[in-house]
Amino acid sequence: MNNQKLRNKVLLIFCLGSPLGTGVSYLIGIVSKNVYPHDWRFSMRITPVYTFLVLIAVFVGYQEPARDLVSIEQLDSTEEHFSITKRTNSKHFLDDLKILFTKKTYILLMFTWTTNLAAYVGFSWWSPTIIDYSLKNQRLPYNLDDIKTAYSILQALCGVLGLLIPYQASAFFKRKSIKFAKTDCFFMAGGFFASSILLFVYLATIHFDAYFSLYIYMIMIVCFNLCWILEKNIFLDIVQPNLRSTANSLIIFVLHLFGDSASPYWIGLIVDKCLEYKTQNTMSQLLYCSTLSVYPLIFLYFMSGAFSLFMSFTFLNDKQNVQRNF
Repeated sequence: MNNQKLRNKVLLIFCLGSPLGTGVSYLIGIVSKNVYPHDWRFSMRITPVYTFLVLIAVFVGYQEPARDLVSIEQLDSTEEHFSITKRTNSKHFLDDLKILFTKKTYILLMFTWTTNLAAYVGFSWWSPTIIDYSLKNQRLPYNLDDIKTAYSILQALCGVLGLLIPYQASAFFKRKSIKFAKTDCFFMAGGFFASSILLFVYLATIHFDAYFSLYIYMIMIVCFNLCWILEKNIFLDIVQPNLRSTANSLIIFVLHLFGDSASPYWIGLIVDKCLEYKTQNTMSQLLYCSTLSVYPLIFLYFMSGAFSLFMSFTFLNDKQNVQRNF
């Protein structure tokens, strides 16, 4: 993409899909339940309709951009133009992997993506259940559908706010001086460390004050969503265009295998094991086991922050290598 501002805006729109999609999915589930209250499969049956519409939009409206447009437009020498064209030819998959594994920032970014997605999906999967248990345990009056609706709206709005803050702040600092080139890494680290602390406070307070814990939850979602657009920015800065398909496919494979696919499962295993040692499945014990199973996510958020902080030591070198060699 031949314009940095345009690229950032496109990334922002792309990253909005995660918090908005997570929030809207709960609303779709509530609406489908009201339409067919005795058939939970209805919400699953309407999912392929949206997927089909997306496929049509991709085939009709998507235009493949010209590769290396930025690099070619910025070159004056025919010899340099030839070297650019030559380096963009497809290479063997294993050769691509060898190059990628020499990039320390890429490896750290993969670890960051995997740990934060595992924490985010695991918590998003179980948090409505924990909120439900907490309200029941404290005998507070509420309507479950209202709670789900509020949860979905909060998930979407706080996620959008969390994306807009780093988008504006990162662009502001980078315009001021080149000394702020590593701003993305520090914003990500700060967001993850803050999420780790806030998740601990959330789990500690939900046993005796469900409403206060929801305020903590909103702030935590904002802090966590500081990462999405910044991760994409870092990825594009450290991986040259002819390696991005390989680099992206590898990250997607690893983060889905060890991240969002695994975390809800092992959280459920911890809950089941915890309940095996309980003589009665009272609401208090269900809440205790559910919150206990989420505590490992605090460590995952902390690890994401640590990986982001380590990236600040390798990012400039990898970015300069891409600019120098491509």
